[in-house]
Amino acid sequence: MNESKIQQRSRERGKNIRLGLLVFVLLIISPAILLLNSQGVQRSLWGSFVEPRLANIGLSSEFKGFKYEFPNSIELNPLLFYTEFDTLVTSEKIELAELSFSKGWRLTSFESLGLEINVPAVRTFISKQEAKTSSQGFRLSINELRVPNLKLMGDTLLSEFQLNCGGLQFDETLSIDSVVFKAQWDSIPFLVRGHQIGYDEAAISGLFELDVLNFGQLKGAISGVLEDLNVEALLRLDANSQILPAEFEEYDLPLVYNVEFFCHEFDSIKSSFAFKRPVHDNLPPIVGLLKAKELLIES
Repeated sequence: MNESKIQQRSRERGKNIRLGLLVFVLLIISPAILLLNSQGVQRSLWGSFVEPRLANIGLSSEFKGFKYEFPNSIELNPLLFYTEFDTLVTSEKIELAELSFSKGWRLTSFESLGLEINVPAVRTFISKQEAKTSSQGFRLSINELRVPNLKLMGDTLLSEFQLNCGGLQFDETLSIDSVVFKAQWDSIPFLVRGHQIGYDEAAISGLFELDVLNFGQLKGAISGVLEDLNVEALLRLDANSQILPAEFEEYDLPLVYNVEFFCHEFDSIKSSFAFKRPVHDNLPPIVGLLKAKELLIES
């Protein structure tokens, strides 16, 4: 009999707790969600907290509101960032899932749809800001970053690509556990997978796999800085390659090389690679320059 009364009291207490939580949701959280989804409130928050910080670095924005999802997820409507001279970045939609702040900003996932970047304008803006601003004290963590379609305006070779990252951390230095990059360089489709990527002002390091359609694969490690990047990798030239020079026609494909080379210039418009040495005694040697659209062979 005593056990029955105790069980009844426990059930009643549980009902009261659930009822209290329901009342709390209805009276406190629901109005807060409605308030945060009001465009007037959103514009006020953006104008009070975001616009002043953008103005400090010479940026303005065209803000069209967002959709708030309880407890801490945001979906930004079309957004535009610009200076007095150029438009820098536009997006159709940005989704921030489970946004929080604890010794830095944290996100479970970041996804941007219809993202466009004006490459020359962004470069000019960054070069002007480097001497003025510092990233010291800014921390960011993103478990998963997805950009299914990013367009680069003003870039003649690499105009559109897809990007997925896992385990992105920024705390004065950038580290990425994994990255997948799919694009087309001029007329050549390619896919890059990276692992354990580290980058700061002094150096870059990591492991990578590059797969070029109708050519082959390159798998290895990179180190150094962007102006003097060292690559040690395994190069495999596929049997179905359609863009190899005529010198390779007399050999049985696939061919595999251990290669080492330097990258002296690296961006999507102008790049220059120089091989250190011939790669194999019994195979056609690779010595020369690898540029954006051709591989110069000396045999």
